[in-house]
Amino acid sequence: MIKREAKAQVTWGRYVRELNLYGAFELKQTTKDYINFNEVKDHQIEGLLAVQTGGFVWKLSDLDIREKPFDMISTQALYGYVVIYYSQHQAFVMIRIFDFVNEKESSLKKSLSFDKACEISELIVELSPTK
Repeated sequence: MIKREAKAQVTWGRYVRELNLYGAFELKQTTKDYINFNEVKDHQIEGLLAVQTGGFVWKLSDLDIREKPFDMISTQALYGYVVIYYSQHQAFVMIRIFDFVNEKESSLKKSLSFDKACEISELIVELSPTK
């Protein structure tokens, strides 16, 4: 995770817990009114599609300096989401991976605007000025 996403990641994590959201999330952030589709890398798309269609098995690294809660996790299929934080709008927009890919493949544009993201989203979380 790059530093500009770090604060948004903490905030999004709080909403995931508060709203009891379950799934696999790839978080992106933009300071513009749009985000380039290629900000979500191919391996991230592949991972989100895989978790949505077949479940997920992941071995937690022994090299991580943090204490591990356990060695491995395995889940049944979960929804995969691209979550975009549009800082101009102070809003997280959560889009199912299938809808994101469909828009990327069918769009004549190279980017996803805030308005279009909202249109294809499953959830929009608008931040209050205090969050």
